[in-house]
Amino acid sequence: MAAAPEKKSTVPDANFRRRRLGNAAAIPSNPSTANSNTPIPRTVSVQLNTKPSDDYEQREAEVLRVAEEVFVATGHWVVFLRTLLGTEGVVAHLFPNPEDRQRFNQSEAHSELQEMVAAIRSSDRTKPTCVEPARMITLRIPVTLHEILTAEAEESGLSINQIAIGKLIQPSENRHVPEPQGQRRGRKPGPQERRLN
Repeated sequence: MAAAPEKKSTVPDANFRRRRLGNAAAIPSNPSTANSNTPIPRTVSVQLNTKPSDDYEQREAEVLRVAEEVFVATGHWVVFLRTLLGTEGVVAHLFPNPEDRQRFNQSEAHSELQEMVAAIRSSDRTKPTCVEPARMITLRIPVTLHEILTAEAEESGLSINQIAIGKLIQPSENRHVPEPQGQRRGRKPGPQERRLN
């Protein structure tokens, strides 16, 4: 009887850095052992060699070049995320046009960025609040969706919070999001104002 094929893990490990970047990619020292008194920069300073007006392919290649640079420079996934994919990050700067940004979000290059984020998250032992303040959101979800998230978390050995963050990092596609119907319900995005009595 033939042995069942070994199930390959889809979770990127810390060695992804070496596989992706070669032996020159030294993994930064474990963030958990870093001096806690040393402030962690919120972004990595980068020099861009292309402009938003350049060809799409040039800009895509530039994003990957910068991503590899930042990938080696930081051991903190929040720093990588803010520098590359934040609202004022490299991708937002090089793809200001919504159509181009949507095209990039569906590209293989974007998948590589997501894999880099996952690899850094796998080895980052610091709390995100060491880099920037945290925000809390409350989601009302059906029991079925909670059960799905719980099962996924148990199978992967991660917390529901880690699973949820991994899903929230992914950009949503219009075809997977319901169309708005009438007035938006619930809290508005951003910090909430306190009501005066």
